[in-house]
Amino acid sequence: MSAAPTADPGALLGWLLRHPEALEPGLRFFDPLPQSVRALGAAAGGPDPLGRPVLLVLAADAAADPAAGLLDLAARAHSDPGALAPWFARPREPRLFLVTADLPAAARAQLALLGPAIALRAWTAAAGAERPRLVPILPGRLGRPLAEAPPAPACSQKHLRRLLQAAGQIRPELEVHGGGWPLVFSGPRGACAALHRDGEELLFVTERAARRSEVLRLADEESVDRALDALMREQFALAR
Repeated sequence: MSAAPTADPGALLGWLLRHPEALEPGLRFFDPLPQSVRALGAAAGGPDPLGRPVLLVLAADAAADPAAGLLDLAARAHSDPGALAPWFARPREPRLFLVTADLPAAARAQLALLGPAIALRAWTAAAGAERPRLVPILPGRLGRPLAEAPPAPACSQKHLRRLLQAAGQIRPELEVHGGGWPLVFSGPRGACAALHRDGEELLFVTERAARRSEVLRLADEESVDRALDALMREQFALAR
C-alpha cells in the first residue's frame, strides 16, 4: 500500500494556527508566538481551556525520531516556567503536542512510553483534499471508555458514567481518546469535544462559531443532557 501524501510543513503549521481546535476543542494558538515561548523550541503554542501551556512540535520527516527533541523541550519548559508565566495561568503544567509524518512502530512505542511523563499527545498528518488529515496516535482510543477512563472526582462519577454510556450509542460512532485527562471525543470530521478534569470539577468543552469555545461544568443531569446534545448535533450534521 502506498504511503499517504505528506502535508507540507509550512502549510500545515499555517492551517493549525488558524484551526487549533482540530487538535483539541478549546485550544488556542498565539499568532505571532511570543519570543520567550519560541525560544523554548516550539513551532506554536497557546493555552488550553485550563490555562496550561500547549507547545506544538512539527516533525515532517517520517524517518526522524522525535523523542529526543520532545524530551529536550519538556525539560526546558519545566526548568524555566518564567518564560511561560506572562502568557499562561498555569505555566508549571506544560503539555506537548506532536504532529508528525507517519512513524515506524519502534518510534511509536517509544513515544507511548514517554507520553505520560511529559503530558504528550501526538497525531500523524497527511495532505487532504480540503484540509490536512489528522489521525490521533497518542494517547490511543479507549476501547471500553467506561472501564478505561481516568479517575473522576467522586461527585462527578455518575455524570461521567452516563455521558460515556450515552455517547457510545451515538451514530455515526464517536471515538474517545485519552490515557488520562482530558478525554477527547472525535467523529469522522475530527475532534468535536474535550472533557477536562480541573480539581474536583469536570469541564466539557466544545467549539462554537467564530472561534469561540463553550465550557460546560458537568455537575448535574441537565449539564450531561447539554453535553450529549452537543455531541449529537455534531454527528447529526454529519449524517444529514
